[in-house]
Amino acid sequence: WPAANGITTARSLAKFYGLLGTETLLSKATLDAAETDHSRGPDVVLLRETAFGLGFMLPSEFTRFASTGGGFGHPGAGGSVGFADRRLGLGFGYVMTRMRAGLTVDERSTSLIDAVYQALDSAG
Repeated sequence: WPAANGITTARSLAKFYGLLGTETLLSKATLDAAETDHSRGPDVVLLRETAFGLGFMLPSEFTRFASTGGGFGHPGAGGSVGFADRRLGLGFGYVMTRMRAGLTVDERSTSLIDAVYQALDSAG
């Protein structure tokens, strides 16, 4: 089950997406494809609109990554999420010790995403 057994820490997840955001692991062309819609529409399993680039989810009704609406990544079970914001060279990772019921990014991770971008706006 390659897509369902990603076990990691928040730090490792953020580092992975941070490396993607700075074009360290993959070429610019590959990352451009990761951020280009390849599939968008109703998901017959999740029963919501989803969007996918090459290998990663994109912002949609189902999930939001960067505060700007951009980025690419993937939510995980129980509320976890990881994403890259190439515009800022940012990697974000959130995992929890207490999973919640549901499939979408939850208010815990959404609040953290908002706080990160507010801090970056204040510093910049």
